Amino acid sequence: MNKSPSLLMVCSTACTIVLLGCDDRQAIPTSPPAASEAVVAPSADATVLRTVTRAVALALQDQGLRSRLLNDMRDSRVREHKLEFRRYLHGASGGILLAKMAARSGVSRGELLSDLDALRPLEFYFPVREQRQSWHGGADLLVAAQLKESDTPIGFDLEGRPVTLTLAAAPGTPTVVLTPVETDFDAPTSPVVATPGTLASDAGDPGCDPNADVCDMPPSGGGSPGPYPIGLFFNEMVVRDNHEPWTRGDPELEVWLSGTQVGLWEELSIPCFEHGYPPDPTKPSYPNEPNCFFGSQYYYYHYNPNATRLFPLDCAGENASGYHRFNYDGTGSFWGLYDTFFAEPDKFTILYVAKDKYGVIRDKRYVQLQPPFTVEVLERDDGYSCPEPPHRVTFKVEINFFAASKKDWVKVSGNVLDLILFRNDNDLVSRWTIPTWDALEAFNRNWLYGSTAEQGDADINVGNNGFSRTQIPPEQIPDTT
Repeated sequence: MNKSPSLLMVCSTACTIVLLGCDDRQAIPTSPPAASEAVVAPSADATVLRTVTRAVALALQDQGLRSRLLNDMRDSRVREHKLEFRRYLHGASGGILLAKMAARSGVSRGELLSDLDALRPLEFYFPVREQRQSWHGGADLLVAAQLKESDTPIGFDLEGRPVTLTLAAAPGTPTVVLTPVETDFDAPTSPVVATPGTLASDAGDPGCDPNADVCDMPPSGGGSPGPYPIGLFFNEMVVRDNHEPWTRGDPELEVWLSGTQVGLWEELSIPCFEHGYPPDPTKPSYPNEPNCFFGSQYYYYHYNPNATRLFPLDCAGENASGYHRFNYDGTGSFWGLYDTFFAEPDKFTILYVAKDKYGVIRDKRYVQLQPPFTVEVLERDDGYSCPEPPHRVTFKVEINFFAASKKDWVKVSGNVLDLILFRNDNDLVSRWTIPTWDALEAFNRNWLYGSTAEQGDADINVGNNGFSRTQIPPEQIPDTT
């Protein structure tokens, strides 16, 4: 989802607002990114990627190495039979691949590993299902790579010659691809334990032989035919554009329900204009906060009952469990499923923990999420999946702006939180706003059509299995003293 940066470009130093707060369902970064994952200049990335991709193509001239790669991908327990490239090169077969890459490209193993350390972690696989199932280790193979979904992929044949590729369609020749990691390789998704020479996942395609081909599970969802839990569900979906180019393989579609938290703790600041005196004596400062001096900021912390944030509360996706699981890897109509649930009553109450900048907990309580709600169909590319929220940051946002009223503060901060929610290359397929409790409770196998949605590339049929706001766990009153 792309949003205009103009929101942040109208900033000034007139006032600063910081929204603080986190909850027990968030992952909080505890250290900066490793040096090996540092972002380098795009031109350097392109050069490094080209060097590595061509070296892989040259190495795969070797028939024995291609057979090893086929077996390793067939035995992968990760969706689409992916391999985490950097980790793979440190294994037995990958070590042979690395040695062949160095020998045939003229670039040393140390240099190749150093080049890979300069890039984001990469995954290595056949993104096109038909090619994944039909390639049996032959020389009919291309090697391609892409860093950004909008980039035209680069490619080489096994002689190391460049091949022209496009985003519009995959080439007819089987193509193995290097792309940034979108998968949690520490949480294999196949329910079947791999054995040598067989596939790690269930062969859902009757035309695919798991003893010889790289097969995939068919689209599915809903777990089993009941008895169902109380909550909101869907059992039909139409997708016109899944926002995934061919280089990124099957889409990671998820359905999310988000609600509005009303009332947040805020850290505010106002500029100091006179040395030694706070600009507003009615605003209590932090303990041991330095005195004002001209050009500095005076900080204070307070509870704003009108401040809001949109919070993702429940979901359905291919890595979710039970009745929340569904897997849809294409476009077109998707129906005939058991009911797939994406919202249960207990998820409407969240644990809110607000900490000030010194790490002191100012508020810790259960909060009921309120209207307006949003139903979203997302294509996940951030390396995580439902039930992990589509963001991996604390709700701490600092912006500077000209506005002076609380209303404007809330409006600006809300937009920034929404901007963060869909970062990390996640793509919005469709989003609908549900304005009231009555509207949420009234679903009775009703279609939400893309024509009424933001973005609008999917339709979804939503039902209600006995859900009512009266079933939501109670909230606690904030202590604002």
